[in-house]
Amino acid sequence: MPIPNIPNYLLYFRDDLRLSTWILLGAVIQSLLVITLPHHVALLPAALILGTRIILSTLRNEGFLPSSEAEAVVPGRYTAQVPNPDGSITTASANKIYLGKTPTLIATEEDCTNTLVWISYWRSLEDLHSFARGETHRAGWDWYSKEQKKYPHIGIQHETYLAPKGHWENIAYNFRPFGIGKTKHLVRGEVGDAEGRFISPLQLTSGDAWNSMKSRMGMAEE
Repeated sequence: MPIPNIPNYLLYFRDDLRLSTWILLGAVIQSLLVITLPHHVALLPAALILGTRIILSTLRNEGFLPSSEAEAVVPGRYTAQVPNPDGSITTASANKIYLGKTPTLIATEEDCTNTLVWISYWRSLEDLHSFARGETHRAGWDWYSKEQKKYPHIGIQHETYLAPKGHWENIAYNFRPFGIGKTKHLVRGEVGDAEGRFISPLQLTSGDAWNSMKSRMGMAEE
């Protein structure tokens, strides 16, 4: 169950410690409460927290309360497609190489060590190179080059994949927007529209539109 209203840095810290370490910390805190307070009072915080979580979990599972895990789920069958510059989305625009990025993805599979991953999408390899040579990226890279000896525990890696038009697609059922589906695209409806607006690439599949893998890849059906 997601933990609400917890700062991101505390979530990262949570993953830095093994489960056994957190159990030991809890045992120490509980022992201190038992030593300093009457037993019936010392046991009350743990009992209340555990009882509350059991009750809330039961009510959600039985459908009496909405599930916080399902709040961001998009119902139905949908696909993420790249919009045209004016915001319209058609099968003809299905596989323009596109620009967007995911939020931070956190992996902790290596014994609680945090790995932060960002997946970005670019119109072309040239656009990616332009960003890499730009001021923002250059400033970050210069800092890392200067400070890496001071912070040897911080490592950086990147991977690049080139996906031409007609060589990617996606589909989701009752799923939280993720990856391509989580991106937002800046479109401008009229000439001179300097600010524009950001739109989602998500499209519900219906009839023949986006219904097959080939249609989502912009290919003609055989």
